[in-house]
Parts: sequence; structure tokens; C-alpha cells
Amino acid sequence: MLNIFIPTSPNPTTGWYALVAEKDVKTLDIPVDMAFRTIISAGILSPDQKPSDLSEGLYPQGQTISYSPSGGA
Repeated sequence: MLNIFIPTSPNPTTGWYALVAEKDVKTLDIPVDMAFRTIISAGILSPDQKPSDLSEGLYPQGQTISYSPSGGA
């Protein structure tokens, strides 16, 4: 088990603590300063990634996603 701190944005001094199995952790090959820029900017300044990297395998080709809020006003 690994002790993981998941910082929140835009204030990385707050966040969540989790115990995660090492097999479920993905190691990222990015510098610490880029990780903090990504957190503080709420993801606007993120490491270079091709759009296909982000969506690959999430939805079958041609499938559309729709959002309709539920609940009251």
C-alpha cells in the first residue's frame, strides 16, 4: 500500500489522503514544477499531450455523449 496525497486546485496545501495499492498507481514522467503548475492552474497548464492520448479507449468511435442535469432548481 502507498500513502497518496491528492492536492486540490488552486490551493495544493489542501487535498485528500488515500491508501492505494501500488499496482493501481501510475507513475508520471513529468517534473515536479510542471505537476504543481498543472494543479495550481486547475489543469489549464498541463504537460503536452495529444488529444488522442486523453480520449483513447474512452468511447467507441462515433458514440455521442449527452448531458442532461437532473434534480431541482
